Amino acid sequence: MNDRSSPTEGMIDYAGNSLPQKHSIQSRADDVREMADKVLAASDEIHIADYGCGTGSNAILSIKPAVKSFADRYPGCTIYVHHVDQAENDWNTLFECAAG
Repeated sequence: MNDRSSPTEGMIDYAGNSLPQKHSIQSRADDVREMADKVLAASDEIHIADYGCGTGSNAILSIKPAVKSFADRYPGCTIYVHHVDQAENDWNTLFECAAG
């Protein structure tokens, strides 16, 4: 039985050993960028939701192309990224990853 206090505590091992996920994300970056290019800004805000963000390392890779596309095309828009996961997530690790 796992005695961790939260579902994602210690997920650094997961993030460090998720090469197939990272490869999949990186191989689809152009597709993400292309889809983002098709989104028309209907307001001065753009919201991106990331479901199941875990420690954030793969999450950040997956949203980066979309953020770049929106920032390039709509420089006046505010871009919000909503990281959504279990309430017990190790949010400090996610915030550290996002800040770095």
